[in-house]
Amino acid sequence: MDIFSIVDKIKEFFLFAKDFLISLPWPEIILILKLILIIISIFLFIGIIFIIFGLRVIYRIKRVLALVTIPRYLPKKKLTKKWSRIEKRLGLGQEAELKLAVIEADKFFDDILKRIGYFGKDMGERLKKINPGQMANINDIWSAHKIRNNIVHDVDYKLNSVDAERAIRAYKKALEELEVI
Repeated sequence: MDIFSIVDKIKEFFLFAKDFLISLPWPEIILILKLILIIISIFLFIGIIFIIFGLRVIYRIKRVLALVTIPRYLPKKKLTKKWSRIEKRLGLGQEAELKLAVIEADKFFDDILKRIGYFGKDMGERLKKINPGQMANINDIWSAHKIRNNIVHDVDYKLNSVDAERAIRAYKKALEELEVI
């Protein structure tokens, strides 16, 4: 076999391949490929959505479990004793003692939030991470924290016993919900 016959065979093969490719029903093939790619894209999009929502669900479950399980490791007797001192201040009824009781209750609750895994530069940031599904009286806690901020930042702020008791009750309810006291 000489080189010219090899070249002719190669030429024949390419001509046959060209004729074969030209004779294919390309519009139908492209349509089928488009449909297959669209179906694959839909499945991938649905998969991405499931992953995103799955991660959100896992994050929420993790947060709920953190609220349920971590407080059990806190020294409950010591914390209950500290809380009873705050309530004694509240019982004295003097404005200065009421203010101290609210400030101490706020600090106490903030320390608990840090211990159970809520992070942030201040209590406001930690409270923003809690939703009503995690803590029933989160709005009351916000109100109590605002009272505390008024006490600390406004020297002329007058605290009455009703507001102080409401704030302390809000903190106590949240701490009981967390099974801290």
